[in-house]
Amino acid sequence: MRTVPILVLVLMILGVSLYSPDTVGLSDNGDFRRVIAPNRISYGEEGREAFAFTDCFKLSFEGNGRLEKLYNSLFTLAQPYATTQNIFIKTSILLNLAHNSLMGEDISVYRIQWLGVLYCIFLTLSLSMIFINVRLGRKGLDIVFFVLLIFVFCDVGYTAYFNSFYGEALQYTAFIFVFACAASVIFSKKGNISYCVLYYAGVILFMGSKFANIPLGIIFALAGLSFILLNRRSKVFKAVNIIGLTLVLLVSMYFFTSLPKWMDDHTTYQAVFFGVLKNSPTAEKDLKELGLPSYMAALQNTNYYMQGHKVDIHSPRFRKDFYDSISKFDVLKFDLKNPSRL
Repeated sequence: MRTVPILVLVLMILGVSLYSPDTVGLSDNGDFRRVIAPNRISYGEEGREAFAFTDCFKLSFEGNGRLEKLYNSLFTLAQPYATTQNIFIKTSILLNLAHNSLMGEDISVYRIQWLGVLYCIFLTLSLSMIFINVRLGRKGLDIVFFVLLIFVFCDVGYTAYFNSFYGEALQYTAFIFVFACAASVIFSKKGNISYCVLYYAGVILFMGSKFANIPLGIIFALAGLSFILLNRRSKVFKAVNIIGLTLVLLVSMYFFTSLPKWMDDHTTYQAVFFGVLKNSPTAEKDLKELGLPSYMAALQNTNYYMQGHKVDIHSPRFRKDFYDSISKFDVLKFDLKNPSRL
């Protein structure tokens, strides 16, 4: 089976489902800010419209001359925020700048479609590795397998994230990339070193897409050591896998230690009010078990990014009563004591 026609089909499916007749994407629940602010992207004067998909944003430039402004836009952050999303966002900024220059349009316009295109290409490359390397023994089975892959992985329910700044877009595509690399290592003769290198690079992309993926990324890296069994005689193959694991562990430590305090606060809020207390029939009892005051029951089923909280979550009182009294370890203990609530 020829691979090129299949890849063209994948790109056509993604293109039609995401960009025809109109762009399909997701609205901002308030979470976009964590990645767009460091990359100098904003909503502009009109601001964010809740529950409405926006495809055009505004780029801001810092620096004295054109070259310095271009350098800052592509290689620096306005504020520290470690995520592998930055790789794709910075590349999409470059594509937007090139498009605006070639078309003679406002250079500060950022179209999120270019970010979506990058994710489409990444997904297509991942699927191409599977199409090239994985064979099930019969042509009919291969065809059915490939059709199922396209049907499942190109579902707009997943790919709609591509036209957004949510970490799920990179999490999804990087996970498929890791799976594709692992499959390619297994099905290639004696384990291909190039696919091993790509496997660990994919694990790093996956970990960096969302901080919650760090533990799973480490598990993926440890699982990668099993590749050594495919080619025990090759010292280079063993070294690549050991170096890959070491690098993943080092990068995971970097991601973990670079977690901003504000993000830790946000995720803790989410874990309690949109996690432990979500749809709980005993909210006040749960709060007591967590060591929190009962007035916080008014925040049940809320998330940090919404508006109209019944309690001022930015007040000194709330910060003292909540953030100084609870940690994710307390949430974990609650979950272990109440497994039926998971």
